[in-house]
Amino acid sequence: WIDQIGNLHGRTEGNNITAPTLIIGSHL
Repeated sequence: WIDQIGNLHGRTEGNNITAPTLIIGSHL
C-alpha cells in the first residue's frame, strides 16, 4: 500500500512461518 505521504509499504508471507518478519518499503 502507499500511505498519505507517498511511502510504499508491502508484506509477503514466506514459506517458513517461524522465520522473522521482513518488512520492505521506501523511506523506512
